[in-house]
Amino acid sequence: MQSFEVNWLRWLYVMSISGTVLAIALYLGFYLTSLPRPSESQEERTEEFAAGIRVANRRIPALLILLYIGIFIFIVAYMLFMWFGDVSY
Repeated sequence: MQSFEVNWLRWLYVMSISGTVLAIALYLGFYLTSLPRPSESQEERTEEFAAGIRVANRRIPALLILLYIGIFIFIVAYMLFMWFGDVSY
């Protein structure tokens, strides 16, 4: 019977990177393409405050969404690594 040892740290890297790539692909493939394009004739709705401050409500930046997804994927992959990896405390 042949036995082998699993390198859990390498597994953690592979799962983290593949999950991040999958999240980026899903974002670019489905969400980003379904958004309506803003036309130049539409004016941005702004809210006026004292001292001439104007604020516009915009979408959440894509980089921030990808950062949140990456952090979530890392947390899940790290929890699986700690659970299955027999890591001593």
